[in-house]
Amino acid sequence: MATNEFLPFATAGGANVQPQVDYAASASRTAGFSAGIAPSAEVNKAIRQAAFMASVLAQFTANITGNNVLDDGDVNGKVALLLSAVQGAGGRIRLSADTTFYVSTTGNDSTGTGLTVGSPWLTIQHALDVIQKSYDIAGWTATIQLADGTYTAGGTINGPFYGQGDVGGVVVAGNAGTPANVVISVGAGNCFSATQSGRLGVKNLKMTVTAGGGNCLYAAYSGLIWTEGPVEFAASSGTHIVAEANGTIHIGANYTISGSAPAHWNSQFNGTIFAGGFTITITNTPAFATAFAFTQSVGSMNVATITFVNAAAATGTRYNAQSNGTIYTNGGGANYLPGNVAGVTASGGQYV
Repeated sequence: MATNEFLPFATAGGANVQPQVDYAASASRTAGFSAGIAPSAEVNKAIRQAAFMASVLAQFTANITGNNVLDDGDVNGKVALLLSAVQGAGGRIRLSADTTFYVSTTGNDSTGTGLTVGSPWLTIQHALDVIQKSYDIAGWTATIQLADGTYTAGGTINGPFYGQGDVGGVVVAGNAGTPANVVISVGAGNCFSATQSGRLGVKNLKMTVTAGGGNCLYAAYSGLIWTEGPVEFAASSGTHIVAEANGTIHIGANYTISGSAPAHWNSQFNGTIFAGGFTITITNTPAFATAFAFTQSVGSMNVATITFVNAAAATGTRYNAQSNGTIYTNGGGANYLPGNVAGVTASGGQYV
């Protein structure tokens, strides 16, 4: 049986403690003890109440986790154990304010609490899993703050966060001052993926996929990904941004394209991409072998009123709309999108 070293105090029959009714009415309970000699029964009452609940929480933690709960001064360790106990008991921690969780390339998914800069988790996926399984967002925003560095795995959510409302939610954030200092560099798979009605925000970071045909942002099956701060799309073996199968991606802030991909935007099978009212800056000479914007099978894009900086640096077909896919530019014109080859439409595809 696991050991609990947080023991109750003054619980024996006839213990020298002040009656509850007297303690509730005592001025010392609210103002604290004044200098001088404090009544021992009243002091014992205060100690017993604190020790009793500490012992209850510690015993709960020991019973659920099977780990010893030792009086060793390890605050971070006890927080992690208590969180494991809450998870094991099937309960959720309800947020009462916007909350930040911390991830670092020097963190630890086993011993880190994720609750302070000094005790970060190691992986984005672990942070997403803990929030999804153990927290009630309750309409607030949970920010996963990434320390500077290169992360070799991103994050996937396959379902909604408990308590996520129409505003707020879960946001993965990098360096607001220098987004390129936080790099999601995935060898295969997607940098960020949301499916099955999962919703995820991303901001202030750089994304690249080096192999395997994965994408930087991927939403499907009623999943939603949005950006609310600058991001950078570097070279990707797959498409930079993909929305398919009723997935939605909403780009809400200026961003940079610095690397090539088969396509920058791809919407298909009722997927939708919203992007407009901001600036996209193109650096280097990114090439898009399929097209900068590709849509098919009733996919749609609303990409009007974008200002492209250095658009001439990009090469490839400007757009390819086919099989009833639609690209809406609000009359942006044939040369509105980056590329050096004229766009095409086929089989009911529309570019307007």
